[in-house]
Amino acid sequence: MAEKNVTLGTNIVSGITTELLLRKQNPGFKVKWIAWDSDFRRELQLNDVILQVNKEDMAPYLKAGSGTGIGLYAESDLFKKIGARDGQEITLTVLRQDKNITVKGKVHAEYFYTDDKGARAIAPGGPSLMERDGFSDAWGQWVEKYLQKMSTLIRLGWEPTGFDNRKEHANQLAEKPRIDMLLSKYPGKFSQTLADDWKRLVNSLEGERVELTEKDLEYRQIGEKRLEQAKAAAKTAWEAARQKYADEMTDPFPAPDILERESIIGKVVEFPRITYNNMINDMGRVYAFVGSQNDGYYFLMLDDPEGLAYMDVMYRYKGQINPRFPEQYRYIGRINDDPRMFTVDRKPVTGLTVKLLAVLAGNDELFVDLTEDKPVYAGEKELAQLPLASADMSTPEATIKTMIEAIKMGNDKTWRELIADWKVMEGIDGHHLIDRSYRPSLASLESDWSNSRRLITSTVYDARVCKVSPITRVIQKDEKAGISSVDEVTVWIEHVGKFDISKTQHEYRVFTNVNVKRSWTLQRIDDGLWKIVSQGHL
Repeated sequence: MAEKNVTLGTNIVSGITTELLLRKQNPGFKVKWIAWDSDFRRELQLNDVILQVNKEDMAPYLKAGSGTGIGLYAESDLFKKIGARDGQEITLTVLRQDKNITVKGKVHAEYFYTDDKGARAIAPGGPSLMERDGFSDAWGQWVEKYLQKMSTLIRLGWEPTGFDNRKEHANQLAEKPRIDMLLSKYPGKFSQTLADDWKRLVNSLEGERVELTEKDLEYRQIGEKRLEQAKAAAKTAWEAARQKYADEMTDPFPAPDILERESIIGKVVEFPRITYNNMINDMGRVYAFVGSQNDGYYFLMLDDPEGLAYMDVMYRYKGQINPRFPEQYRYIGRINDDPRMFTVDRKPVTGLTVKLLAVLAGNDELFVDLTEDKPVYAGEKELAQLPLASADMSTPEATIKTMIEAIKMGNDKTWRELIADWKVMEGIDGHHLIDRSYRPSLASLESDWSNSRRLITSTVYDARVCKVSPITRVIQKDEKAGISSVDEVTVWIEHVGKFDISKTQHEYRVFTNVNVKRSWTLQRIDDGLWKIVSQGHL
């Protein structure tokens, strides 16, 4: 490069930045960035792993602490050794997506740039390293930090845990004034290259636009109809319960003094609506208080068999009907001859306990008769008939598709069939073992299911398989030793959300954030069904 504002150094460089990739298979130099003035931008890509230079193996340079490999700080020593000259084309053998390919590019003498005033600059004519142009950071400082950030975003993509593409998209849009300034005040190859890189990054972070049809969103309408059915059934059942106990009912307040309780023992009362704020875990018990200092108190024992039975039904209801179920309750109960002292607002108070008979919860949508041996929610028998075929676990993709469909339709039974009932562990000697006694905890399953249903009825409008890794054999089969084979694979899914583009318009785009799970690990035993081994919610 012989032009104004350019001085050539003595070192030969490639314009590539790499990092050592020290591993058993295909070790090499992983490409982190390619400078704007590097000829290798024509064919080389980020994340390529350089294995050879001019067919010379790079193994001798793959040492921790060594800086002489291609793309490292002392790469000029490598080029000196192979006799590379300014403008000479060299050939790189790189690993790209599990395939070895050949790319070519010209190395060059190190470039030193100045602006028209002779100050050190990023590119011929500027901007100079120390110029600010009204921004808080000088150009030299900003470009260094920004290229590191851009490199990370492009190389790692959406894979890091907790990555939020919409947040990063907004961060990149905030850099637009800098990009516009470069193009207007410092036109040239550097500014245009950086602007092009920025535009590609912004577009990728925005997420692919997706067209969702009425059929794609039909599951949401089914869910809304099921909720209305549940509400109707709950209303009818609640009124029936009130009629059932009408002759035994009495007004709960004012609550009698515990020493003068005889007249109310055994009576049935309907309590006013309470919320999660009324619930307390104290002194080894879980209870809800109803009342006040003026009216007196009752205690609903939530860890009694009736209360625990209700919790089971509620989790089932949330998973099948309404995952965004609001925690508010109306109870019918029978007064026990059981005076107690509990803590309310950090003060000891006395009151009578109550045996729970029935509850109407949520937005008056969930009714449970707690006197039944096996309580169900009103309408459960009819609403539990979910339109979903049997689980397909013939391939990793089929398993994940079935999982998504089961979550959409609220079919927890099919969803649970997809979860592996084994665990592969690494032994002391490094060998893998199958623990067939392993079972995922009920609490974690209920949490994953409930959160998955909440997502698919709120911020996630669709989920689709986007990538499947090659199958890896984790355990080799040994029939003589009675050892089964285990294969493992990773499936990636992309989530589709709904985003406003104006006050009256919206669009569907792929997104990711800390609330969703993109990668799923699956395994199969002896070439059998593919099941999910990485727990988590959608």
